[in-house]
Amino acid sequence: MNLIHKYIQSLKTELNYAQNTLVTYEKDLIQWHEMMEAKLGKPVDDAAITEMTLAELKAWPYFLSVQQYKPASVLRKLASLRSFYAWLFHKGHIKTNWAQFLISPKQEKKLPKFLFEKEMARILQAPLSDEIWDIRDHLIIDLLYSTGMRVSELASLRLSQLRGKEGQIMIRGKGSKERLVFLSEPAKHWLDCYLKKREVLGVATTVDKVLVSQKLKGLSVRGIQFLLNQYMEKLGIYKNISPHMLRHSFATHLLNAGADIRSVQELLGHSSLGTTQIYTHISKTRMKEQLMLHHPRAR
Repeated sequence: MNLIHKYIQSLKTELNYAQNTLVTYEKDLIQWHEMMEAKLGKPVDDAAITEMTLAELKAWPYFLSVQQYKPASVLRKLASLRSFYAWLFHKGHIKTNWAQFLISPKQEKKLPKFLFEKEMARILQAPLSDEIWDIRDHLIIDLLYSTGMRVSELASLRLSQLRGKEGQIMIRGKGSKERLVFLSEPAKHWLDCYLKKREVLGVATTVDKVLVSQKLKGLSVRGIQFLLNQYMEKLGIYKNISPHMLRHSFATHLLNAGADIRSVQELLGHSSLGTTQIYTHISKTRMKEQLMLHHPRAR
């Protein structure tokens, strides 16, 4: 598996991939490698990897189908293998990249779930105590909704990325690409309140992450999700609200208000405009709902 390790190292050093992406690619390729060894009944060394035929590589999507992986997971795992073999071809380890001919399953496009503006207003305008952990939990929601950042970006957010006076944050997104996001006045206010109380805890110099737990350690993605669920229960909201739903709400509300799609693309950190365009479908769906609800000819 030396080639797999070299590939992962190449993604890290040459392409500057994020740690979460590296872990995912490596897990997918190790799973594929173990599956191939079980199928062939013998060790699969680097030579065997470079000599794989298309017929042998087709065992991977078949295996994933039999194991009943969701289409999204199958697409990702196939993409991991294709990317690995594209790298092998680029580096001259193979003469033909058979992996490029693997067929992906069709995936039904689902519109992202989002909250309506009234729902967001109810959450953000809920009474709040002066206690640091309540302020932190409120801040998590406000930052996700006001900036549209990913939960992974929020979890990895460091003090050095804050530009408090300007109300800006420098985000390091997928592929370590940087982009600037802007805080709303309420989000800026709650961030200032939280940072002042955080400083009193004595973690200003010991923990670089902005968001900390009650154990004074940086919050993880799972930790943020847990706190979000807990905060919603406090408000009496039992709807399953994820951090990504707040990101979807950010984009949808901007487009509904007439924002330029290119600007929304930049704010979300999408490399492709096509990824952002799905939110225009949400807006159209919402417009149709409003038409059917309020227009006299639709009643």
